[in-house]
Amino acid sequence: MSSDRTLPAWLAIVGRVGASTLSLAAIIAGVGVAATGAPAELIRNLPGGEEELLIREVVLTPPEREVVCVGPLLGFIPQDTQARGFSEPTELIAGVERESSTLDSPDLFNEQGLRGEDPASPLTVHRQPSSEPGLAAVSRQSFDSEVLRGLGTAACLPAQFETWIAAGSAETGRQAVLSLANPGDVPATVDVTVYGRSGAVSAPAARGILLPPGTRRVFPLTGFAPGETSPVIHVSSQGSAVAAALHTSVTRGLDADGVAVVTGQFAAATEVIVPGVFIDGSDEAFERRQEPGFADLAPTLRLLSPADDTVAQITVLRPGQAPVLSEVTLSAGRVEDIALDAVGSGIFSVRISADVPLIAGARVSVVAENSTDLSWVSAHPFLNEPTYMALPFGPEVTLSVVAVDEAAEVTISRLSPDATRVVGQSSLRIGAGETANRLIGVAGGAYLIETSAPIVATSVLVLGAGIGHVATAPTPPDIPPVPVITR
Repeated sequence: MSSDRTLPAWLAIVGRVGASTLSLAAIIAGVGVAATGAPAELIRNLPGGEEELLIREVVLTPPEREVVCVGPLLGFIPQDTQARGFSEPTELIAGVERESSTLDSPDLFNEQGLRGEDPASPLTVHRQPSSEPGLAAVSRQSFDSEVLRGLGTAACLPAQFETWIAAGSAETGRQAVLSLANPGDVPATVDVTVYGRSGAVSAPAARGILLPPGTRRVFPLTGFAPGETSPVIHVSSQGSAVAAALHTSVTRGLDADGVAVVTGQFAAATEVIVPGVFIDGSDEAFERRQEPGFADLAPTLRLLSPADDTVAQITVLRPGQAPVLSEVTLSAGRVEDIALDAVGSGIFSVRISADVPLIAGARVSVVAENSTDLSWVSAHPFLNEPTYMALPFGPEVTLSVVAVDEAAEVTISRLSPDATRVVGQSSLRIGAGETANRLIGVAGGAYLIETSAPIVATSVLVLGAGIGHVATAPTPPDIPPVPVITR
């Protein structure tokens, strides 16, 4: 005969608490062993023995390279309240296995002043796996009409979380339209700060600009800094990187007289170099600058120290000639324009250094019998790795290069359209801290720049009475292998 025996309630509770305590202690001991890196002997004495650890290197699938082209030149005509996209730029794209898409611009008119589908309105994004060689693209457009006249060129560059643009003017007869594009998959929130001669301009409408994924918005600079003659624009974003560009145009009286597209400087630095500063020292150019309304044809360096007062050292580097040295006192947040018309004639480079980070850009012009044109060139990043670039067909191109701190051997290779084969090559030796120019010609196409030491480089383009620049930017690096430990 058997009977069921039950434990007293208090004893059952004690048993359960004891079991839970032992389990918790075992978990804590296990965590402690893992956290303190217990000796291998202890691991081997645990139930189940020692497992073999395998370390493998996993190469992640590299992200796509991505560059954003500036799209059509943006501007206003009288009585317009919204910007228009003028013409359809010619784009040259180098590289293989690429794909392209466009971004929507809901607040932009086409050239006829209408909304809707139009080849002149979209901004273009080009993508390519980073395992493939040579994604580079350039945009070129030229005008000769009552509304616009001049050459507009710009390299297609990656989107950034921060961009500085030292260019443009919001005075009467000068248009400047800021383009903000979000090629990403998440929304971007953008803040725009405009600095001028008197410091940062208060513009509440420039804060918290929302850019949905795959869209572009455009803003007249006069809406942020009306009447400002020497703006420096800071664009910062959160959520997604943004491609920022400034579209500028000049009207003298009733006549269109110059256009430029400016892509900007990525970050402030204590040492900045502006290459490819074209200075026309001819008597004709000098005489035209003396005429009423033409003073802005003078070559000008624009400088800003965003946060601190400083004294900046300016060195104008001239190929085969002695450099020209000067210095300027900068007040925090206030823009200074410095004339460069007393350094001769040619394509020079300007090096600026200070004990605090700076922003720099330069305005240059060409003068013809019946018209003029302008271009803005920004401080460029240092290059030390092989770099691809694309150049448009038609304009005469001169590559302007600066060897930053030591002598550099620079190889310039012309590539096949898919950037896989070298079809021509030349070399250039540059002394430490010097600048040199190499005529590329009018052929255009894809190029590879290789250097033995850090350099800064840009391309100066001249077509008749038009001038433009194409920046040379570093290629984004690939992702390195990641070690993964498996059991």
